[in-house]
Amino acid sequence: MNLKGEKIKGIYGGDNIDKLKYDLRHKGFYIFYIKRKNRFKRFLINNRLSNKDLYIFCDELSILLESGVNLPQSIGLLGEYFKNTMVKNSLVSINQGLFSGETLYSSINRYRFIYPTFLIEMIRIGEDSGELPKILKKLSYYYRGEEDINSELMKALSYPIMVFFVALSVIIFLVFNILPNFIQLLVSFESEIPKYSKIIFSVVNYLNNNIYFISLILISLTLFLLYYFKTHRGSQRFYSIIINTPYIGKIYKKVQISRLFMTIGIMYSSGMNILDSLEKSTAVIKNTIILGKVNEIKNSILKGNSLSKSFNDSSLFSHSVIAMIAIGEERGNLQDIFIKISERYEKEVLQSINTWIKYIEPMIIIIISILVGIILVAILIPMLSIMDSIAL
Repeated sequence: MNLKGEKIKGIYGGDNIDKLKYDLRHKGFYIFYIKRKNRFKRFLINNRLSNKDLYIFCDELSILLESGVNLPQSIGLLGEYFKNTMVKNSLVSINQGLFSGETLYSSINRYRFIYPTFLIEMIRIGEDSGELPKILKKLSYYYRGEEDINSELMKALSYPIMVFFVALSVIIFLVFNILPNFIQLLVSFESEIPKYSKIIFSVVNYLNNNIYFISLILISLTLFLLYYFKTHRGSQRFYSIIINTPYIGKIYKKVQISRLFMTIGIMYSSGMNILDSLEKSTAVIKNTIILGKVNEIKNSILKGNSLSKSFNDSSLFSHSVIAMIAIGEERGNLQDIFIKISERYEKEVLQSINTWIKYIEPMIIIIISILVGIILVAILIPMLSIMDSIAL
């Protein structure tokens, strides 16, 4: 409740309740009830902003600020766009922090579970340099590029996924509806069942008799993996598997490198030196192998090596990329070179995705056809035996 007697409900991002009480009393609020956010519920419900929302957030905020609208009013207007209750409440809290004299960085920093670290750190740089609208505009380009890759991937995968689930539904229908009735029919004929069909029928009977147990195991395993892959150790394991997967790992690597060069370009063009740009850019990199290479580049620069040599020694980038960096060093336009390299990798990623999809579609159809064929053969062999016995 505030000093006017109005009841206000909101969310505070942090783990220290004493600090929460102090902050709210300092702002003129009195606490009636505090409830910790359910961690399991936060695990199931993803409250982080999507790349599309981040693009809109940065783009709209930069336009409002460039138009002369003050920061608290701009944040208030943004709150009307988002439908997610937690995001909307976070913007209300950020707005209250701005009115109480806090910076945007200190206010939004409490909500790292909603806003990405890279965005928060770039806001700090923008406020320190006095070029927040310019930084936000560059961030909007970055998140739009990320959304373009995601949307292209989803568009390309939509048909294969649809084919997979339709075929899977057919197989499930055969296994749990058609085959059990057919097995009973064979038993009633008391005919000899071939060994191949017996194996398939045994598997079908086991699945039908233990459907609830199997479903429980699968659900439990899925929830465990989702939880494990959201932990730091699990996420690193997950990204390590991806980067070592043939072809997919190559695409993933290009995505990470594209992000790396885009963030370095944005930070370097904002007045940050190359070492700090490399340091802060690691916030968008999710793979320990690439992070290790970035640290090697930083250490090489600290030893006095040129930027192009440091990138070349990491063995992570192609010769053409190293050549572009060397040209950027000579001409003094590294920020533009970094952005161009990022855009080049982004185009390569989109081309690789389209090529990959051309191969994945027939592969899915072939695999599903083999599975259906195995079931049909298991059915046809006993049927032919029965027909032969009847003919005799």
